[in-house]
Amino acid sequence: MAGKERRCENCEFYNSESSVWDSGECRFNAPLPSLKPVMLSEKIYKESTLNWPGVQPTDWCGQYKEKVSK
Repeated sequence: MAGKERRCENCEFYNSESSVWDSGECRFNAPLPSLKPVMLSEKIYKESTLNWPGVQPTDWCGQYKEKVSK
């Protein structure tokens, strides 16, 4: 990793085009469903939305994988 810091903004799992979080999303782990209070029936999985964990560009974790230029 010549010259790059191990930060979320340099990680392949980081998505800065998130509409949910101000900072960005980590796409390493599977997202969690965000359930509305009215969804307490068999429709719960059809109507739920998915939320990836929010992260700051300067955060870092052990799952770091450097972005590869295409």
